[in-house]
Amino acid sequence: MEKYEIFCKTLKNLHQGAKLQEPYTIIEQTGIAKLLDLCFQQSGKVMKDLLKRHGKIDPKTHSLPEIFNIAYQNGMIQDIDSWLKLLEIRDDFMHTSYLDSDEKILFMIRQLNATYLPLFDTLKTELEDHWLLI
Repeated sequence: MEKYEIFCKTLKNLHQGAKLQEPYTIIEQTGIAKLLDLCFQQSGKVMKDLLKRHGKIDPKTHSLPEIFNIAYQNGMIQDIDSWLKLLEIRDDFMHTSYLDSDEKILFMIRQLNATYLPLFDTLKTELEDHWLLI
């Protein structure tokens, strides 16, 4: 399953970025933020793909909030509020320049170990335990 493998690879790389410590160089800071964005994108893609495979979602569904709601209703994710908050933060961040938003980048990075990695790790475990069986 290609989408799952890509998600796992981006998550592994994000874990590597999470091991870095402040103060970050601009390259580290930008790289970690981009890895977080990539992992988020891939998590949405793998959720949608598996929900489609299991007949839980209309193939025309494109909205991440809809995908998260359906994933939550079907037990794929447990903390929908955190997923929606990550979407909000990510969208806000993506509408600013990497170079002009040091505080936003640092906020995201500082939340990485406590909030975002556990979301992605829990999703990976749930997928492995219940959704990849087909």
